Amino acid sequence: MSKQINFNCVGCGACCKGRYVPLTLEEAEAWLRRGHRVSILLEAFAIDEDQGDLARYRHNASRGTHVRSGSIDICVIAIFAADAISGCPNLGEGNACQIYDQRPLVCRIYPMEVNPFVAFRTDQKDCPPEAWDTSQTNEVIRPDGQLIPSIKQLVEASRHADQTEALTKVLICEELDLRVTAWKGCGYVIHTPGVDDLMAAISRVSAQQRSPEKQWLVRVHGQGLTDKLRDMQAQLYPANSDDRHLYIPLEATSPN
Repeated sequence: MSKQINFNCVGCGACCKGRYVPLTLEEAEAWLRRGHRVSILLEAFAIDEDQGDLARYRHNASRGTHVRSGSIDICVIAIFAADAISGCPNLGEGNACQIYDQRPLVCRIYPMEVNPFVAFRTDQKDCPPEAWDTSQTNEVIRPDGQLIPSIKQLVEASRHADQTEALTKVLICEELDLRVTAWKGCGYVIHTPGVDDLMAAISRVSAQQRSPEKQWLVRVHGQGLTDKLRDMQAQLYPANSDDRHLYIPLEATSPN
């Protein structure tokens, strides 16, 4: 059976709203120069390859950086993202992209997935049914189920940037004293520094070559996970603190 998928964008603008859009560092700087804010989503997990899904662990570890939290090392993933929750600031009249030729990698890749562990499914996309009109010739997945070369190249570029920029993004967080992270699978901590502050931090860190050197705090919810991380001697974010970040909780999971 053919696994071919054709995608024909109908310009509905649904993919430009209600989400954070991951950016490479170069894209983040361009976004900031346009005067738009960039948020930083943080999540962390235990450094332990003795797990059931080693491939998934190694994928996540390749996107993260080791930092100190309490008495242990953890791996932190920092995602720099454009805030398009209420709508992309570059969305113009008739849902036309105003920076189409300079749009981020993930926008060029959409509706395909960057994460190799997320299966592509048309029914989980915001696009209307007519976007998948099989009479159109705009092929994105070949009959053998493989991405067409042009999109595959973009996906590989996005994954490469995630890996090569992981340390720099964490150092930028330390430069801005943004050292509160969520636990992977439990939630996200979202920091949104000022445009000028973030641009200055990127400039300062780009000239550095060092390892992370500050203590990080982990924010979680759920007594079971809290107790496990405390037993691991991680430094937990104090309850009832004056938050300078947004915390989006998910269902609490085990610390690995």
